[in-house]
Amino acid sequence: METQNNGSCRKKQYQKVSFDMKLSIIDEIANGQISVNHASNKHNISRSSIDYWIKKLSNFENKSMGMSKNDQVKKLKQRIEELEFVKEFQQDVIADFENITGEHLSKKYLPEALAKEIEKKPFKIKWLYQCLGISKQAYYKRIKANDDKEKRDAIVLGLVTQKRKLHHKAGTRKLVKYIKDGLMENNVKMGRDALFDLLRSYGMLVKKTKRYHITTDSKHLFHKSPNLVKDLEITHSEQVLVSDITYIQTDQGHAYLALVTDAYSKKLMGWALDDNMKATLVVQALKMAIKNLKFNYENIIHHSDRGIQYCCPEFSDFAKENGFVLSTTQQYDPYENAVAERINGILKYGECNLNSVLFFTPSGVPPKEWLPNRA
Repeated sequence: METQNNGSCRKKQYQKVSFDMKLSIIDEIANGQISVNHASNKHNISRSSIDYWIKKLSNFENKSMGMSKNDQVKKLKQRIEELEFVKEFQQDVIADFENITGEHLSKKYLPEALAKEIEKKPFKIKWLYQCLGISKQAYYKRIKANDDKEKRDAIVLGLVTQKRKLHHKAGTRKLVKYIKDGLMENNVKMGRDALFDLLRSYGMLVKKTKRYHITTDSKHLFHKSPNLVKDLEITHSEQVLVSDITYIQTDQGHAYLALVTDAYSKKLMGWALDDNMKATLVVQALKMAIKNLKFNYENIIHHSDRGIQYCCPEFSDFAKENGFVLSTTQQYDPYENAVAERINGILKYGECNLNSVLFFTPSGVPPKEWLPNRA
């Protein structure tokens, strides 16, 4: 068997370090000037060797000084207290002099560096990061990271505010798509969860609206049709029409909007607006939907909730006369009429934002920009 090249198996050779050099390296690490990793790379010395020197030579220094660590700490605390007392005394003298003479002694007569130290720095930053047990580099690295985070958050909040002017009720999941290009232009990386946390911390999440008006009254004795669309595969337009009623807040009270939507194409086939929820409201909406039908299909399914307006004879007779087969939900689950509920949400809280309307026409004819043109 051939022997492998010995050169590839050689151990890494480290240079010999003098005693003074070891003390110098330990001094730099203890003062927070460099970290252990940096010292290892700078002087080509293994980390384990440096750790060993720190342990060994620190004990050597303590023995040479004839003091234990606790004694050193006590002595340093006493010295700090003495310096603080001297500093406070000097500041009191300077403050009394300024009150008597009306002149700023710290600005006029003292060196600029000392004046700034007296006014702005009651303690040294070095004391701060040493008390926290971190190096100088780590301290400033954290400060820089916090500054970068604040700048990033400011950019993201600016983009969100700009998009919310157009899409008032845009949720966080939609905002991720809306501000994607802006984030790329500013070299900012932020995902959905991080955006959730940011908007939550600034109170900018979309708040759920309270349900002030109930538009579905299913506690009646009229016949409730079975649910015909539960397991039905919808394959073409005008196969199933879905209906629902919602309310819109105006400065003159609440208006009620009845909608008829094609379940396949999501096209709004008919609508009616009034200040009440009588059966005539849903009848008018279905009349408009009949006018907008383009294909002459028979037995079109009309699906709605179990509200009294859709189950009463006035509406059911009218729908059957026009060839519709009635279908209603069986439970209080909104997913049984999901398309109609979603259309209501888009019109009220999405791009249309009907809740921002400030007036209401008793004739039931809203402005043209609200909904598709009337047929």
